[in-house]
Amino acid sequence: LGRAYFAAGRWRNAADSFMRGEPIIRIWPEMLLAYGESLLRARRFSEADDCFLTGLTRSPDDLAYALGRAECLVALKAWEAGLGLLNELRERGVASAKIYYLIGIAHHEMGHGNSGAVELEMAADLLEGDVDQLHELDRRRLFQALGEIALRDGRYDDARARLEQARELAPADAQITFLLAVALFRLGEASGAAEAAAASIEASGIKPDPDTFVLLGMARMATGDAKSAEEAFRRAIDLSPFCAEAFLAMGRIHMERGDWAEAEKALVRVKKVADSTPDLFELLREVSRQLGREINMDADVADISTFEIPEIFRPPEMPELSAPPFGKALVVHLRVVRALMVREMLTRFGKSSMGYLWALVQPLLMLGTLYFIFRFTGRRLPPGVPLETFLLTGVVPIYMFVQIKSRLTRAVKSNKSLFYFRQVTPLSTLVSRTFLEFGTYLVVFFLIYFGLNFFGQRVQIESYVNLLLSLGGLALLGFAAGSIFGVLMPRFSVLEHASMIVNRVIFMTSGMFFYGNELPPRLRDILLVNPIFHLIEFVRGAFFEAYTPHYASVTYVIMWIGCLLLLALALESVGRKFAA
Repeated sequence: LGRAYFAAGRWRNAADSFMRGEPIIRIWPEMLLAYGESLLRARRFSEADDCFLTGLTRSPDDLAYALGRAECLVALKAWEAGLGLLNELRERGVASAKIYYLIGIAHHEMGHGNSGAVELEMAADLLEGDVDQLHELDRRRLFQALGEIALRDGRYDDARARLEQARELAPADAQITFLLAVALFRLGEASGAAEAAAASIEASGIKPDPDTFVLLGMARMATGDAKSAEEAFRRAIDLSPFCAEAFLAMGRIHMERGDWAEAEKALVRVKKVADSTPDLFELLREVSRQLGREINMDADVADISTFEIPEIFRPPEMPELSAPPFGKALVVHLRVVRALMVREMLTRFGKSSMGYLWALVQPLLMLGTLYFIFRFTGRRLPPGVPLETFLLTGVVPIYMFVQIKSRLTRAVKSNKSLFYFRQVTPLSTLVSRTFLEFGTYLVVFFLIYFGLNFFGQRVQIESYVNLLLSLGGLALLGFAAGSIFGVLMPRFSVLEHASMIVNRVIFMTSGMFFYGNELPPRLRDILLVNPIFHLIEFVRGAFFEAYTPHYASVTYVIMWIGCLLLLALALESVGRKFAA
């Protein structure tokens, strides 16, 4: 079965099938190699590395195992070990496209552009005689890397050629199509650039990049389609309130129309987010001359963005700056957090309000599955605790914690381009994602609760205050844990796998489908090490009059939250240096 999946290119299925026969496969060289390749293509690099290392231990001179291990080391960003192994193979007289490709990719990822370009060009030359030396995914990455290097060096014809090769292998790849659009635009082929940018946006699904809309707008302007260009720039602003290029382009469009007041608003926004933009001073001076007055630096830019967020998810308006210096700094920070929340909502849920339904559907699916399992098995609960609401108080809070932690884990890395703006810090991105997830799942929790009441499950919440405090404690714990992972992950990529393992452990040990009072003492003492279990017990104690969490401890939870928050805030200073 594993071989069949492997031949069909279904790497995850192949890896799972091989894993079931692992004791036999580890002594069967042909299958061990296929197992390692499956794990590698499924991006399970640590497991693949272990597999290839086992093969190398038995057959030290086997080139396939050595190349597999080198690829794993490069993927895990263990540059020294990976390059050492690859250079050792080259010194032994092995000359293959894969070796040059891996050395080139390693140098490219490390920022050694010239060294990487030479090795990658050698790999491409060797491929001309035999394309099967590299897997299709590797060929695509090779041509994409060569295209990126050519773009950086200003060789736009070469960039177009390489990126077209990459696009032939992956027609629906949004990043490759975007880079191709950049190359075409630089070559003066505006209509081709607009077409490629539109294709990149379509391939991005519900999470398009604002830079792609900016490029689309510039290409449309070059073709004379000012109306479509303006629409593209507005979409870029919807996705990123800090997109200076889009505001600058909007300012130029308004100036061409003679709409100087609107031009003033757009250019003031540019000055606030990117003061060093070229030609900005000249444009502002021209607007000032046409208006016959000084530029109003408090010009309102809110009406430039056109997308309306549903009222229930809309963050509150921030007060005007009328406070002492510390208060002004706090208000600025809150405004940045609000803007980041809006950006996150737009990039995560898309333009359609239907995107918000996924936050409701996900826990509902888990809740429904557990409900039918427990109904079928005759699960017993304390009197006065209905099964539906028992599961609600476990599933949604744990989902909320895991989502906060997971979103924050990638927050610093995915928003590092925003750190060029001095108002945006790693802490801003972490706080904005925490507020967004907490607000989203709080709404989901009460929507499901009122839905259950509507359909006949009449359960009165014992204490709204204690319930909100318990859910807030989970959010704080998720903020602290996610911040620690988020700050460290850009430096230690192996933590991404550790984070996923932690999520699985949390789902199994935090009281989603059991409660503390029913557990055997020895098992309960082990599970109570987990502070999330304590908070789930408090949620149920606040929700049900008939349930009292005898074994949960407020002091223990506060100790965990305090220690993790101190560690998270200490590491956030490391995040600031990374951002810089």
